[in-house]
Amino acid sequence: MNDERNWTAQQRAEWELQERARRLERDGAGGRDEPAVDRYRAVMRAAQQARVAGPPPDFATQVAARLRDQELDERIERWLLRIAGVIALVCALYFAGAELRAIAQSTADALAAVAPGAQWLRNPMWLMVLTAAVSAGIFDVGLKGAGRR
Repeated sequence: MNDERNWTAQQRAEWELQERARRLERDGAGGRDEPAVDRYRAVMRAAQQARVAGPPPDFATQVAARLRDQELDERIERWLLRIAGVIALVCALYFAGAELRAIAQSTADALAAVAPGAQWLRNPMWLMVLTAAVSAGIFDVGLKGAGRR
């Protein structure tokens, strides 16, 4: 913002013309045939008559339609990401299957030593299924907690 103390004489004279035009237009007084003041009065009249453009009549309908489309797009995107995650998991199991089976076997042996009654834990495939189910449950709870489901 300009400070009036730093104005030049030309800037001060311009400001005075604008203020005089504003006062004359507000009061509805006639001009004294000053072209500079008349130009500013025309600007003041145009500014007062300018209509503020409001939203279109169907603005709410348009916004609602966009939100529905966006919600549908987000839902499709979430499902595509889940499918991509399953594909990545299958690929990881395929390429790292032997190593994962060895890890699962050693874990199954350790669990069988701790819980001898749980015979199904001796099968490493069941252990992997149990691990995958728990992981999927934790992931799903995380999505629900984030409000993204």
